[in-house]
Amino acid sequence: MRFISLFSVLILLLSPASFAERVIPSSVLNELKQQANIKDGELVYVDFWASWCTPCRKSFPWMNEMQAKYANKGLRIIAVNLDQEKALADSFLRDVPVEFGVIFDPKGKYAKEFKVKGMPSSYMLSPDGKVAFSHRGFFENKVQQYEDEISSLLNATGSKQ
Repeated sequence: MRFISLFSVLILLLSPASFAERVIPSSVLNELKQQANIKDGELVYVDFWASWCTPCRKSFPWMNEMQAKYANKGLRIIAVNLDQEKALADSFLRDVPVEFGVIFDPKGKYAKEFKVKGMPSSYMLSPDGKVAFSHRGFFENKVQQYEDEISSLLNATGSKQ
């Protein structure tokens, strides 16, 4: 009996749905939307990164591709930089140009709200501010999975299809 109870608790704790119910505070979401000029109803993919992060460098071309492919369907990508010196981020962006919004957060205000634990960390937000899915790290062998999650959420929410 104890095994069944422990097993049930583990299933609940590891379930993606438990994280999906997490809502980013509306004040934080509104501030992000204002800084990145995001309209109501758009799905927001928030990516936390730093100039020293090698996987971040690899993720940017993929995010450029996703922004180009799904922008007209309601996807907006925001990259939140956590470098303490903006010059480091600017240098990175000269090497790796972006086609999506970038916000500088040297004090980590947004990272604290999202409870970022590593970089890159990405969060897909539904229009109501719920975290639909998240990823820590960027793995090139999982880009199809990442895109499938974005596409499924766009289809499920009916965003500008």
